[in-house]
Amino acid sequence: MKVIGITGSIGTGKSLASRFFMEKGYTVLDADIINRELLKEEKVIKEINQAIFGIDSNVLDKNNLKKQIFEDDYKRYLLESLTHPLIRKKMEDYIDSSDEDMIFIDVPLLYEASYDEFCDYVIVMYASKKTQIERIKKRDHLEENEILKIINAQFPLHDKMIKADYVINNDLDKENTLKQLATWLERYRREFDGDL
Repeated sequence: MKVIGITGSIGTGKSLASRFFMEKGYTVLDADIINRELLKEEKVIKEINQAIFGIDSNVLDKNNLKKQIFEDDYKRYLLESLTHPLIRKKMEDYIDSSDEDMIFIDVPLLYEASYDEFCDYVIVMYASKKTQIERIKKRDHLEENEILKIINAQFPLHDKMIKADYVINNDLDKENTLKQLATWLERYRREFDGDL
């Protein structure tokens, strides 16, 4: 069993890479999807409300939560310290019970939350800041200052690239990125299967 981490920053193409590997028949465990499921659980909602807002409630104001964590580093740390152990446990439980030979995990905060500790290999998706901003404006209809807050709240992309085993440049068109992913997969499969 090999665990391959996919990470990057907002708007760099993590979802594109995940879809590519899923279409090739691989399981991709997506931290954002797991997190969305966790935010429906009453126990988790109560813990977040207590930690972030100091209230006892089982209703979560997601818009206010988003605002708080991108404006207050400590509140972001509190939220991550609550959710990441739960996300990681769900991923590890799936991996431990699987007989697949290769599983991908898509985690925006892979290095920040130490998911790289159980990865055999890490791919970082790259795009320039200009490209990131353009994509997020188009996709999420956010203002540039809001996008920069999100980018600046994450581990610098350059530092992730230095730590990575492989970097995919997603600054060009989709077809170019898919070609890079296909080339990586073919080479890695050969190496993993012992053909190199």
